[in-house]
Amino acid sequence: MKHIERGSGVSFQLRTFRKIIKNLNAKKVVFVGSKYVCLPFAELNAYAIRDIKKQYFIPETDINSGVKLVQKSLGIQYEELENKDELYNPDVLVLLGGLAMENSGVSLNDVFGLINELKPKYIVGLYFMSIFKKVGWDKKIDFEYIIDGQINPVDVYIK
Repeated sequence: MKHIERGSGVSFQLRTFRKIIKNLNAKKVVFVGSKYVCLPFAELNAYAIRDIKKQYFIPETDINSGVKLVQKSLGIQYEELENKDELYNPDVLVLLGGLAMENSGVSLNDVFGLINELKPKYIVGLYFMSIFKKVGWDKKIDFEYIIDGQINPVDVYIK
C-alpha cells in the first residue's frame, strides 16, 4: 500500500477516519473487533462519523452478537440489534486491531469468512502499533485504506 499521510494524536486519527469514510461515500459502516478492547475504539470512531446513522459493531466476527451503535446522551453507545440482516452489505467494513491479537481467538480464516458473508464494498483497517503488519494481515486482506496509529512514547509521571 502507498503511504499518503502522517499526523499525530487522537484528533488527527479521528479526522482522517472521517475523511476516509466520506471519500468512500459510506452510508452504512460495520466495525469488527475484540469484545472488550475494540468496542470503545469503535464507539469513539463512530462519533467521528455520527452523521451516518447505520453503524454497527460485531465482536470477534460473531454476527449473531452484532449490535447497533447509536448516539445517546453520553456519546456513542450500543444497543441490541433485533434484525441481524442490517449487518450485511455494508459500504465499509472496519477491521479493528484487537482481532489480530493472539488472545482474541480470531483467525484470519474467521475474518475471511465474515468478509465473504457480509460482502462489504470496502474494507478499512484501523489499528495501533502495526499489529496487522506484524501478523501479515495487511498483505492478505484487500484493504482500501489502513490507519496505523502509533503510541510512542508513553510517558508516566509521579509527584
